[in-house]
Amino acid sequence: MEDKQKIIEKLVKIKALAERGIGGEKQTAQVIYTTLKEKYKVTDAEIEKAAAVPVDISEIDLKKFWGIAFQLAAVAQTLQEEAKNGGDGG
Repeated sequence: MEDKQKIIEKLVKIKALAERGIGGEKQTAQVIYTTLKEKYKVTDAEIEKAAAVPVDISEIDLKKFWGIAFQLAAVAQTLQEEAKNGGDGG
């Protein structure tokens, strides 16, 4: 249970960065937030409850999550290209 609490605390910080970050860090944080929330099966209610306390986003190191963000960006780009081509796969 303690591990889940640490995950929730990390998600609160990443969510704050996704909402208040600047430029690309904001988009990257949103992708990481969504991915980790699903991976660890954390609900919005759990995050909102933990977010009742102000969050310092200055200590978040997104470098740890760049691999996930890069992979998701590649998938998003592929899907976007397929959509432009009418979904015919190229």
